[in-house]
Amino acid sequence: MCIKSNLEIHEKKARETGRGCIGCGHCEASCPRNAIRLVSDGSDNPIDGIKRTELFNGQLVSDAEFGKLFRAMDHAKGRCQIRVLQGSKLNLYMRDCWEVAREKGQRLFEGHDESMDDVQKRSKVLWDGQQVLFLFADSDERAAIATERMMAEGFGMGIRGFPSPAIMRAYKLDPERFDKHFIPKPENPLRTAFVIGHGRRVVEPILKDPMKKAKGILGRLFRTRMQRG
Repeated sequence: MCIKSNLEIHEKKARETGRGCIGCGHCEASCPRNAIRLVSDGSDNPIDGIKRTELFNGQLVSDAEFGKLFRAMDHAKGRCQIRVLQGSKLNLYMRDCWEVAREKGQRLFEGHDESMDDVQKRSKVLWDGQQVLFLFADSDERAAIATERMMAEGFGMGIRGFPSPAIMRAYKLDPERFDKHFIPKPENPLRTAFVIGHGRRVVEPILKDPMKKAKGILGRLFRTRMQRG
């Protein structure tokens, strides 16, 4: 649930381990009981609210980067199918999400208002994400392993994201309809839909000019030694 191992399950409840929350929002989006909320601690913490407003920097994940993610996820040797939608194809998929929900009389998220236009609805689910990775697998366990490997590989490339409960709710209402968005048709059920992209820099580097900083430190050490000598 937490890519930084900051959560553990104790007596069926999640609690923080103190290993360092990075504010990615993955726990909030993936909690099956919708029981986790990221809240501000009242400080000027730069990661407060990052999931909703500042998670992505607008740079799309490239084909080469997706290739690296796919290779990391392919532990099952063909038992997982991975697809990505973006641009107009993602817009059509999202429109189907709203249509299916309306036809079934369901809400995709808390506060779902049918008077919202397509852009408002899309931003409520994807926030500022422009790509969605769909993972089809023959079991939840296999999908969980693939997802963990994807996040571990992506973290080093500056790739961030979160699973979308709203997209999954829509899929479960009419799986056959959504499978038609993918050619060839996936062999397994959809296990997770991951909104993905390059993440914003959360914290500025401590050393903005490493060489200048290093020279300054060495200079102070040299002057101190001269004074002592």
